[in-house]
Amino acid sequence: MITSVTSKLPQRLTAAELAGELASNPNPKIVDVSTPAEFRQEHIPSAINLPFDSLKTSQLLNNRTFDKEEPLYLVCRTGRRSAAALDKFQKAGFTTLFVLDGGNESWISAGLETLYGERRTLSLERQTRISIGILILIGSFLGFTVNIGFFAIPTFMGAGLLFAGVTDWCGLALLLARAPWNR
Repeated sequence: MITSVTSKLPQRLTAAELAGELASNPNPKIVDVSTPAEFRQEHIPSAINLPFDSLKTSQLLNNRTFDKEEPLYLVCRTGRRSAAALDKFQKAGFTTLFVLDGGNESWISAGLETLYGERRTLSLERQTRISIGILILIGSFLGFTVNIGFFAIPTFMGAGLLFAGVTDWCGLALLLARAPWNR
């Protein structure tokens, strides 16, 4: 069993380590910050869905669901949003936080139990890549056929990809997370 750490040094767990923690804890508190559509698609059993895009520190301050001293395991599809959500939980006073390294994808890759929903959707990451690809193709086509000014679209998308790669923050992904099909 892994010893608890304070939120000053958040603990990253592998899928196998988290599975061991859950096996030794009769009532684990797992918070999945994926979009509702991703959560419905597949998630760790007993996880509670609190989507990252609607997660507010003020709501966490007044929570009655979780004890701020008990271990809380944060997960999402790839681990990026759960790492970002960690900051909100820390600001709300949670002291024993763990993040699943690699997210649900690492859990699934390890062959651990998941719950499947009836509705299969594209992951937020794939939606983002498809959207960027479409916008680059449209901008390039219009730049060659209509007006050279349309080349600003693929240039903007390229700059956005560069920014997302450097900062690990993608505004388009956050925008898509709010789309009706991801609710």
